[in-house]
Amino acid sequence: MKKAIVLILLALLLLTMVGCGGSGATEDADELLEWRTQEDQMAYMPDLLTLSEFLSVNDPVLFFRAREIDRRERPDIFYFHNGQLLVASGAGLNFGELSSMSDDEVIAVVKDFVQDQSNLIHSLEDHILWLEEQIPRIQIEYDRHGDAIDLWYLEDLTYRLAHHETELITVKDAVASGELATFFTTPYFLSVRADGTGNVTEFVTLHRGFGYWHDGGDVLTRFVWRTGTVNLFPQIASGIIYDATYVGFFSSADTQNTGGQVFVTRATNDFPQLVLNSPRSEGIETDVEAALARLEAELESRTMPR
Repeated sequence: MKKAIVLILLALLLLTMVGCGGSGATEDADELLEWRTQEDQMAYMPDLLTLSEFLSVNDPVLFFRAREIDRRERPDIFYFHNGQLLVASGAGLNFGELSSMSDDEVIAVVKDFVQDQSNLIHSLEDHILWLEEQIPRIQIEYDRHGDAIDLWYLEDLTYRLAHHETELITVKDAVASGELATFFTTPYFLSVRADGTGNVTEFVTLHRGFGYWHDGGDVLTRFVWRTGTVNLFPQIASGIIYDATYVGFFSSADTQNTGGQVFVTRATNDFPQLVLNSPRSEGIETDVEAALARLEAELESRTMPR
């Protein structure tokens, strides 16, 4: 009987100790969560480094955006340097290949990929050939039937031929001079979406510029600039491929984090704990409309290098 009572008391004591331990752990977790949602979190956790600080302190910086951290995935490569951004989408390298390369080797691939505009040259050449075939045929039809053929269409094709011939010379010169990588390197900025309290970051948006040749149908029309965004969420994404460790954030094109992508960089042995910026931290644009207007003005002022 005594032995049974002793066993019961011991069991109660153990339960009490476990309960106390659990309560303390919960309080510690709550306190840690509170620190992470305050602007002064850096004072409590000095190893933290915000994204904007990381991009400014570690220059140049490479980030990789993909569906997942897998050796077979072929990510878009984001090359940050001197406050500018160059993106290589579809460079063709997978994480397995990238993991065996140095940062300098990856940067060289990015520049070479952007610089290699042979596809653009071929596209222009194809359109010029098409125009050279169409214009004489339409001219003959116009001479035969007069008003039955729309003269405006003939004049438009003639104008486009001269326009694309000039573009082709421009692009070939830019490729030969090695200036296209610089031309496609654009400014960027970061903004924050805060929660209802205005103190907690829901996501950070990377705003950037990108250019492309706008296809208007039968013929290539003009080079245009656009602005794009990448939304980054506080959840940490990480993975290891061979000897390379990747750390960063989950990413999505929408604001609900449903895109199923990661935005990661390669971590070294002394890599800091990377976090998204808080709503009022340095390196964040608070007037997004004004910042977008500046970015668009900068892009529109650019012309293809000659």
